[in-house]
Amino acid sequence: MKTANSIAGYGKVALRAIKECIGRGLDVDLQDGCYMEREAFGLIATSPDQKEGMTAFLEKRKPVFKGDLF
Repeated sequence: MKTANSIAGYGKVALRAIKECIGRGLDVDLQDGCYMEREAFGLIATSPDQKEGMTAFLEKRKPVFKGDLF
């Protein structure tokens, strides 16, 4: 439960992308898996949650993720 609670505090956008990559990645070759990861990273890197996470880190506070893509 400790690990689950820790993971639940991460950004929802990132968690959705991770779950999708894991679920779909089991059925594809390495090249397609790497492509999926690049696409997921691009989506996450442009989300408001990424900005909030970086700002919170720099301000040494806990992030407040919204889970929005745009």
